Amino acid sequence: MSTALKGLQVLVTRPAAQSGALAGAIEAAGGFVRSFPALAILPPQDPSAACAALDRLPGSALAIVTSANVVALLRPWLAARGGWPDGVGCLAIGGASARAVRELGVPVAHDTPGALRSEELLATPELAAGCVRGRRVVILRGEGGRELLGAELGRRGAEVVIAELYRRAPPPDADPQRLAGWLRDGAIDIVTASSNESLTNLFDLLDARGRESLLSTPLLVVSPRAARLARDLGWSHAPVIATGADAAAIVAALAGWHSARTAEHTTHTITPATTPEPPAITARDPTSDPP
Repeated sequence: MSTALKGLQVLVTRPAAQSGALAGAIEAAGGFVRSFPALAILPPQDPSAACAALDRLPGSALAIVTSANVVALLRPWLAARGGWPDGVGCLAIGGASARAVRELGVPVAHDTPGALRSEELLATPELAAGCVRGRRVVILRGEGGRELLGAELGRRGAEVVIAELYRRAPPPDADPQRLAGWLRDGAIDIVTASSNESLTNLFDLLDARGRESLLSTPLLVVSPRAARLARDLGWSHAPVIATGADAAAIVAALAGWHSARTAEHTTHTITPATTPEPPAITARDPTSDPP
């Protein structure tokens, strides 16, 4: 068992169904997990519209999977239609997204190492203007997802179809008083947030006093966008930015931060100064003094 996170108290904010791998990795490295799901993954507001968008997949050149959360609706759609349509390529943002759709039999051609890395995917040869111009690309995402992919592919001449297969919402059973208590009592050394929505929900759930405690607690995020959001919300610390949203990347970032923090505390530990004993004074016989 690793001790890279020994004694570190980590707040994990992922949805309950998705937090197991990260929590297990933190505990395996010696850390202590406090779980507080700040996000719930729900079906889309209009499932029929989502399925209609999926029905545009046959005849498309590519599908882009932006999150593992798409599988809840994609799975029954594939079952009803006998599998992934022939001739349609698939790209994925992040290893978790790629693994999730591969388990459904979807042939993923490329995946980026982290999450929320649309910029990296847009730089791949498969999405060059010469490859997508005049061809249909279906983006599988959540409601209100980033517009960067669709907007840029449209500029490159692609016909872009958006399939919104899930939605994010604050968890209905969240207990902000429990979170506020942890923050107040020093039971959280660092907060982890894998999405902007999780970060915003944490902030919105708390009252003014709870927010003050939250904003003074160190934070780990998985993208520069989230770091900018944290700054806008008023975080007093510059966030730690992990290289990806997978458990290994987050644990590595936590370990680096924990090591630096431990070293800093050790360096600044003040050892009480020892006051030197005054020199011994020997009493003299007054009769021995010179006249």
